[in-house]
Amino acid sequence: MSYTIRTGDNLDSIAKRFGTTVKSLARLNGIRDPQKIRAGDDLKLPGDHAVLSGSKPGKLSSRHPSSGSDAPAGKMRGDRLALSSPQPAAPAPSLEATPQPTNAFLKEMLPAALKIQQRYGIPAATILAQAALESNWGRSAIGKYNVFGIKGEGSLGSISTSTKEHLRGQWRRMRDGFAKFGSFEEAFEAYAKVIHNGSHSRAVAAKSNPVAFARALQGSYATDPKYASKLISIMRSQDLI
Repeated sequence: MSYTIRTGDNLDSIAKRFGTTVKSLARLNGIRDPQKIRAGDDLKLPGDHAVLSGSKPGKLSSRHPSSGSDAPAGKMRGDRLALSSPQPAAPAPSLEATPQPTNAFLKEMLPAALKIQQRYGIPAATILAQAALESNWGRSAIGKYNVFGIKGEGSLGSISTSTKEHLRGQWRRMRDGFAKFGSFEEAFEAYAKVIHNGSHSRAVAAKSNPVAFARALQGSYATDPKYASKLISIMRSQDLI
């Protein structure tokens, strides 16, 4: 079992929360200096840990630029809209793990992201980071609402627009058809279908953790070789994890 370190955590508080010791956590995770842990990293927990009475559960692993009309760079075929609907996942994480963004765009997207997290278990933190990265913080959303650079047909058809693909070690500009939606809610629901369309199985298996989920999207959701690191950077800089 694992725990995702949050801003403000220290090894002592985590040890108390899960009924173990700093020494045990340090030994299990190969930590030489207990004072040097970083928010967003995964921390292995002893297999038979017990949460102390009165303590609160943390964010467990069971929780879950372009300009103008240019589409996000580095898109894959796997980001096309799936024809079948994904099955609802396990219950969403507790409210304690809910991202609390201060950025205006992320705040606007938060309700839709939490709805998808609740229904399908996809981490809201990574959803928000993808929406920001793919749409240039809302400034380049395709057809106003497609903030995920989803290709194919949406409820309002499709739009042919310019995009960049990282192929054979270099960036190339080309045109492709991107889905057009009537609302952000439609776009977020379509995003959940894309994640479950069979092309992102590694990400689906890792969706209990936002950082692991972002890393698993590398090479499947986009061709950008720095895609995962960009997502993780957004999550950390915006205190989403």
